[in-house]
Amino acid sequence: MAKAHTQIVYGDKGLTLAALNMLVSQQEGQHGPLIAVGHTEQQTMLTFDSYSDIPEKNAVIAEAPKTGNPPNTVCVGNAFVEGKIVAVVATR
Repeated sequence: MAKAHTQIVYGDKGLTLAALNMLVSQQEGQHGPLIAVGHTEQQTMLTFDSYSDIPEKNAVIAEAPKTGNPPNTVCVGNAFVEGKIVAVVATR
């Protein structure tokens, strides 16, 4: 059976940024690099590229700046942080 291209992992909407980054770190070690951040009505949704090699450096999610994206941006999206939907950016 062929390996799926992506793996989606869900995080509780009450997670802090630190806990969300811990989840990203754990999952990148299993599923490959983070490629997308989003949300459902009740959870944060993290998408990983399971065809790519495990990254040497983990992605870090932070609140997105008001304008532009930082260097080394991996993806941008909206995620739950402590129960609120927040614009976030992941960098590596």
